[in-house]
Amino acid sequence: MIFRLIVLTLIFQACSNSHKTNASNARRNIEEYYQSSGVVRYMLTELPVWANGSVSGGCQRQFSFNYFNFFELTKNFAMEFSSAWQAQMHFNYEKTGMILMAREAQAKMQNGNKEDVKDLVVGPGREEQIFYQSMDKVKANFPAVNIPTYKRVNILWIDPLLDFIDKKWVMKPGVANKFKGHSLLNSGHPAIVSFCLSAHELENLLESERLAENNIRLFAAEGMTIYRTNFLPNYGLYYPLRELFEPTQNLYLYSPGKVVPAEIGALTAVENF
Repeated sequence: MIFRLIVLTLIFQACSNSHKTNASNARRNIEEYYQSSGVVRYMLTELPVWANGSVSGGCQRQFSFNYFNFFELTKNFAMEFSSAWQAQMHFNYEKTGMILMAREAQAKMQNGNKEDVKDLVVGPGREEQIFYQSMDKVKANFPAVNIPTYKRVNILWIDPLLDFIDKKWVMKPGVANKFKGHSLLNSGHPAIVSFCLSAHELENLLESERLAENNIRLFAAEGMTIYRTNFLPNYGLYYPLRELFEPTQNLYLYSPGKVVPAEIGALTAVENF
């Protein structure tokens, strides 16, 4: 009898260990041994947390963006500079949107909602899907940002006009009303550029300040790059505004004190906001 109990105990332990081993192997197969088809070579190394910000904008970004290797993209997909930029915008818009939804779901769960919440990190398999979806959109001539074709484009650098309060970006007191009555809204096509905020954050900001109905084009922080139009790397991130517009278009930058940040190259003129 005792011998039988010992045998049954050993069999039970073996089955239990086998189940744990299989589950562990499954996790390793998914999390550690994912075999990418090579899209990682089309992306630059993500910035470390301490470097993921803007000195000019005085901010720490709330998302870690994937900046594309434009040189590899154009070499393997025969893309122009503007197409590579649009693909990068598509990719990061989709990825940050997923992360935002996961954060909102996590907040609901912490407040007593028992909904299941997926991991906040978008894994390599999902990133690969988003990458090829982004490439397909660009090939189908579906832009992430519709570049204005107006002769004059008025671009507001918004970062110095913002505060980060209660984990969200808000306009400083009086800025929204000043913006609503400013000539930049009607003297040319209005646009906003930011080195700090994602496109989703800019959209939410304009919605909260009731500015979303002004057809303002958004050049969010995920549009920064190290590449020039010759596809040679620059020293640090900058915003390729001039490269995205036609040479005949006049780009007017609006900023407090007529400050021109280092991340923006020479434009047509600078106006005070």
